[in-house]
Amino acid sequence: MMKSKLSMSIAGIAAIVCMGTAEAATLTYSGSIGSTLTDWSQSPSLSKFDTSLGTLNSVTLYMSGTVSGSISAYNNTAGTITNAGSVGLTSTMTATMPTGTWTLGGNASAVDGNAMQFSILPAKNWSIGTITAGQTKTFSVGTGSDEGYAFATDTSTLSLFKGAGTVNLGISATGLASSSVKAGIDVINPIIDAASSYSVVYNYTEAPPVPEPAAALLLLLGSTGILLRRRK
Repeated sequence: MMKSKLSMSIAGIAAIVCMGTAEAATLTYSGSIGSTLTDWSQSPSLSKFDTSLGTLNSVTLYMSGTVSGSISAYNNTAGTITNAGSVGLTSTMTATMPTGTWTLGGNASAVDGNAMQFSILPAKNWSIGTITAGQTKTFSVGTGSDEGYAFATDTSTLSLFKGAGTVNLGISATGLASSSVKAGIDVINPIIDAASSYSVVYNYTEAPPVPEPAAALLLLLGSTGILLRRRK
């Protein structure tokens, strides 16, 4: 009977020692692209998920963009021009993700299946009004910004983010100047600078902790000693 109890006790202790608690966790890797004159395109990389940490449940790619710019109108005639027309600026940012199944959020819209796009500077227009001979009028946008994200949970897409190494993104920003002006007005110096911040967030279930062999052995021996003392 005592032997049976001892065996049961040892088995129970072994189960307790080996048993862990799985918890939800997140891991984030981030990067940025400084303010650069558009148009530009870059291919930053982000670290993949280390599967030794646990089971990957979802991947979310976040991207935001900011923009600043200016555009000028110059009267190249010898006289004053009234109702000279208008000038404008607009800018968009696009992120291309690894091929997979993505759900988009924020202000992002789908482009070519594996890309999201949003407007970091919705069309901004200025009326030139009256401009005198030789005068230059400059119109500026301080800062415009927008953001979007892409979310994935399916197995095939998640597999692209597992293991060693990095996963690449494609990020581009385009700027466009527009104008509708009278004769004698030159549109000059359209400048649009754009910057971007991006990140990947891994949501996963942590792997159960593995007990130290020495700690498990001490716990097992200590419990066995207690049972033997009781038998005496």
